[in-house]
Amino acid sequence: MNKEDINGNDLQTIITHGLNEIKEKLGPNFDIRKVNLAEMQRITGVSRAKLRRLKKNNFIVSPHGRTGQKADRTVLTGFTDIIDDLLRQNVTNA
Repeated sequence: MNKEDINGNDLQTIITHGLNEIKEKLGPNFDIRKVNLAEMQRITGVSRAKLRRLKKNNFIVSPHGRTGQKADRTVLTGFTDIIDDLLRQNVTNA
């Protein structure tokens, strides 16, 4: 994998690239459970805290736990009637 392949913001691709680079350096001594997070940070640019969380999951990136959930209340929740009334009166300024 070369630099052109990892120009995107795909975290899994970046992590895989970093692991492959470390694997090339260590050869048969490579163990995913013993990856040096500081070296991985230098290669990937990902923070050690995030790498630590990913290491617990064998460096598999999973979606955020709240993905797809909608908020019950928003900033405008209590004002929707007022806003609708103003829009009916053609008041459109902020």
